[in-house]
Amino acid sequence: MAQTALLVIDLQQGLFNREHKIYNEDRLIENITYLINKCRRMKITVIFIQHTNKGFLLENSPDWQIHSGIDVQDTDICFTKKYFSLFKEKKIVNEIENMGIKKLIITGLLTHGCVKLACLDAKKLGYEVILVEDGHSNYERNAKEIVAKWNRNLAKQGITVLPTAKVFC
Repeated sequence: MAQTALLVIDLQQGLFNREHKIYNEDRLIENITYLINKCRRMKITVIFIQHTNKGFLLENSPDWQIHSGIDVQDTDICFTKKYFSLFKEKKIVNEIENMGIKKLIITGLLTHGCVKLACLDAKKLGYEVILVEDGHSNYERNAKEIVAKWNRNLAKQGITVLPTAKVFC
């Protein structure tokens, strides 16, 4: 598993403070926390990605911070991105390549934005990709349907989609 990394994408406080709440927020945080802890025990790299913009996700602002329910440790790797796809950030791509990562376990926000793009771009770049079926979400009114739709669509495009409980089986 040394060639594996867990990506936690845009799990930032500001996305949880929107008018419409993140779908299944408590379960999402619980599942991602489980995966983070499991990865740390297995010596799998944990990578946090934080989106930054000139709006509500201004770098170092309270909204830009990782969700308060998530314990980021010094051994974790943290990157900032300005593009929706983290793979448009050369520094991130180079670091992942330099670590020898071949498999990416993908979690985070938002299902139909940064998570979807990370899955598709990682696949195009030749990574083995696992999307955690119950490890991503969004704040749209039809959030449950969006999650289900993208789990199906990404599976059809060759992405492995697994529930939290089966990621390490």
